Amino acid sequence: MASLVRLASRLPPARRPAAEAIRAVLADGLTRLLANEAGVRGGDVEAVHQMRVAVRRLRSDLRTFRPLLNADWANEQSSALRPLAASLGAVRDLDVLVERFDTRGADLAGDLAPMTADLRGLRDVARWALIESLGSPDHAALVARVVAAAREPQLGPLARGDARDVLSPLVTAAWRRLARQADPLARALARDAGAPADTELHRARILAKRARYASEAASQFMGRRRGRAAARFARRLADLQQLLGDHQDTTGLLRELRDGVTNHPADSRMAFAAGRLFEREAEAATQVREAFPGKWTELRRPRLRRWLDR
Repeated sequence: MASLVRLASRLPPARRPAAEAIRAVLADGLTRLLANEAGVRGGDVEAVHQMRVAVRRLRSDLRTFRPLLNADWANEQSSALRPLAASLGAVRDLDVLVERFDTRGADLAGDLAPMTADLRGLRDVARWALIESLGSPDHAALVARVVAAAREPQLGPLARGDARDVLSPLVTAAWRRLARQADPLARALARDAGAPADTELHRARILAKRARYASEAASQFMGRRRGRAAARFARRLADLQQLLGDHQDTTGLLRELRDGVTNHPADSRMAFAAGRLFEREAEAATQVREAFPGKWTELRRPRLRRWLDR
């Protein structure tokens, strides 16, 4: 019996069509979406975050796997999810800002109170609009649409191919899009040759997220050894995404500080406190920019992507 087990462990993994991977990622996104909806309705901040991730991931997967799908169908599913993504994003962005004010400016809370009160008011309005939309017939129709898409996606001819052969080029394509964006940013930051725009770093974060999602999806279908390598690569991409996410949160707070001072021109104490917090956040943004070239160099190592070429 032991010899049979050892033999089985050396056999190549059974062929699994790429269609199976597509159904798996769509079903996972649907499960995440439905699992967090009740929490969102109840005002749970983390549920808003997780439901937003679910919608973003569904849209990202539809984009990544579009070569294996009916392209028009994939685009239609993604477009249908866009309003929900926007509603969740409006609440989540304000949740992040409020939390950042509470933690990074805790010692200045009293003086910053008018600004944070404005943010909480905006968040409450956005949250009620989101909850109202979740009770609408349009949302019920959207959920039914996602359920149908996960059960019976409109597949193209390539989806019949072996997942190990078909998924690697999709991950490679996602990686190359990231590299085209991140390479010049890393060079510029390493040379201190002018600061890239915040929008360019944000774009790199989006592309890192798409490459990560593609790698995570592929890791389940590449066999044991290549699957572990794909999962490691996805974790490295997640680290880069987290770094750039910190930068995005910081720049969001910097914008809010500028706007808040403009909205309360007569409050000198608030303006002074906002200036102190602005200095801290500007330094945090600088630290992320300084860390990016090294983090990108580590991710650029060819050994992390050898699993794509086998």
